Amino acid sequence: MAELEDSAELGNEQIENGDMEGSALSQADLDALIAATEQVCAEEPPAASGTSGLVDLPSFAPAAPPPPLSFDTGSGGLSRVRDIPLEVTVELGRTRLLIRDIMDLSAGSIIELDKIAGEAVDLLANGMLVARGEVIVIDDNFGVRVTEIITARDRDASEKDLHARAA
Repeated sequence: MAELEDSAELGNEQIENGDMEGSALSQADLDALIAATEQVCAEEPPAASGTSGLVDLPSFAPAAPPPPLSFDTGSGGLSRVRDIPLEVTVELGRTRLLIRDIMDLSAGSIIELDKIAGEAVDLLANGMLVARGEVIVIDDNFGVRVTEIITARDRDASEKDLHARAA
């Protein structure tokens, strides 16, 4: 190792002094330098220190895949999120109005929606379509009887249709 450092220092001094301008190392010098480098590299590396440039990395085992969601009522699965509140909205229909039409609204005004009477209404949880159902009245209270659960695929198709109608 010391030989390699000495030859490197000698080469650096020659370059700084301008002694190597126009001259090249001979093949014998190159062979000796390569042999010294291989010898140093073959030796066992010194103990880790701040200047050696070697870093000990811990070995990592691949992470286990997450457990699947369960619908148990036990301590895991969806029972953990059962007490998180959601805003549930029932959408009877939609329409577009001009600001002047909105300002002309008064008690008793009728707004025409894009759905007909008896058509299924949309049930949204936090603004996301999750089901459709029919409006029911029980003792002067309105409710919704769920008739269809919306899957992610159905939701994507519905959003595309909605954007197409809005355009």
